[in-house]
Amino acid sequence: ALPAPIIEVRKLPIDPTVQKYAKAIKSSGNQPVVILNDLMQLSAGFYYKMMAHPTETIVCSMCEGELVDPEGVTCTRCNGSGISPRMVRKAVEVACPKDGLLLELLDECEESGRMVVFASFQGAVDRIKRICEEQEWKTIVVDGRGWISEFGSDVDALKEFNANVLDRTCDKIVFIANAGSGGMGFSLAAASTIMYWCLSFNNEDLLQSIKRCTTLVMKKGCRVVFAEQLSCDSLVREANEKKTNLQTITLKELD
Repeated sequence: ALPAPIIEVRKLPIDPTVQKYAKAIKSSGNQPVVILNDLMQLSAGFYYKMMAHPTETIVCSMCEGELVDPEGVTCTRCNGSGISPRMVRKAVEVACPKDGLLLELLDECEESGRMVVFASFQGAVDRIKRICEEQEWKTIVVDGRGWISEFGSDVDALKEFNANVLDRTCDKIVFIANAGSGGMGFSLAAASTIMYWCLSFNNEDLLQSIKRCTTLVMKKGCRVVFAEQLSCDSLVREANEKKTNLQTITLKELD
């Protein structure tokens, strides 16, 4: 039988600015599940903001390219140009103590040169990728955008990646993924540390990802580390463990 994974829940200090943002989110008047999602993003180190694309434009949604209204008044949105910037969703990063925990775990995994990090938001995945690469770890990312890696983006690249893992061609590699996105065909036998930066609301993602990782580690066993800042992190983890439906969460449970 495979050894049970060692579970660590790391409670991290809450940044004062994050605490202020969290208070504003809770009083936003949104549906509880929306508030929970926004809090999870904040605890993961970012929030999403709609911003104008620097180069791409679209037909103005206010005047639809007519430039002036029937009374001859120039459109106030596009100022008579008929076009306006395309709005895109950007992740704006905030202070996050999970950065420090990731650096700590990377140091601990220096000898094995292998680590797995799961995150449920693209904004968090991008942050993790940047931090790992700043520490001179190679990364491979699998999330809703597909495969992001210097190893390529197809089955042949997967074989090449596994070969590099097995023969130690690459000394330090971090596999970063959304737990529900798959990609667990990688040879992770040397990755004895799995970090959950933030969890999804789908409890099957957590259960299946742990199972796949611990199976691949085989007899060596592994350590599973949950990074938790705001109380929403522990709320979602416990809901995942109990298989609770978070879509029905109430405001009282978020207090």
